[in-house]
Amino acid sequence: MAAPYSIDLREKIVLAYKNKKCSTLKLAKRFNVSKGFVISLLNRLKETGKVDPKPHGGGQHPAIDSEGEAFLKELLKKQPDLILEEIRIEYNKYFKRIVGRSTIDRTLKRMNVTRKKRLDGKTPRKIN
Repeated sequence: MAAPYSIDLREKIVLAYKNKKCSTLKLAKRFNVSKGFVISLLNRLKETGKVDPKPHGGGQHPAIDSEGEAFLKELLKKQPDLILEEIRIEYNKYFKRIVGRSTIDRTLKRMNVTRKKRLDGKTPRKIN
C-alpha cells in the first residue's frame, strides 16, 4: 500500500491554489497527482481546516478472537500432534462455524505457535 502524500506537498498544492486560483486539473498536472486528490484535498481543507491525511481505517478484524485463541491453546496442549486440518475441524465443531485452514494457520502464527515437528518426536513449540 502506498504511503499518503507528504504534508509539505499538500501545503504546496493549497498555497498554489490560493495564489493563482488555477483549475484543479492544472494543479494536478503541475504537482503530478490526480485531479481527484486535489479536489478531495481542497474539500478536506474546507471541512476541517487541515490538510493532514486521514488516519488508517484499521483493516479487517481477525476471524478468530481471543476466546478462539484460548480454545486453540488448550486443544494443542492436549493434542500437540494435530495437523492444521484436524485443528480446523475441531475448531469448527466447537464454535459451530466454518473457518478455513489458512485462518487457523494465520492465528497460530499470530500466537507464535509453530507447527514443525522434530525428528525425535517432541514438539518444539511452547504453549503457555
